[in-house]
Amino acid sequence: MENVSALEKLQSLLVKIWKRHSDRQLAIKAYHCEFAVEPKMFLADGEVNPEVMKLLINLCIERAKPEDYKNGRIKVLGDKILIHDHRGNLLVEVTDQKLVAKAKNPPA
Repeated sequence: MENVSALEKLQSLLVKIWKRHSDRQLAIKAYHCEFAVEPKMFLADGEVNPEVMKLLINLCIERAKPEDYKNGRIKVLGDKILIHDHRGNLLVEVTDQKLVAKAKNPPA
């Protein structure tokens, strides 16, 4: 049985999410083969790659239910979005204006 760390499992799951949902798929085609290019999921300082983070936040906003906005898990405050966990702890503050605009039109 393979001994896989939690970080390796997380990275594997992030790669699967990237492959399934990203519109930024890049392939390099050679004469007899093709190489898929994937971003590094984590940067040298241990932070999540910003492009991967944008994809995750975009998926969170797309899949949010009206209750998530009503109970405060997702708050849109002017030019930023605050996303909280189920206990009310702040997970992320988003200032990307495309994501903010998308969150300002939540599902009905």
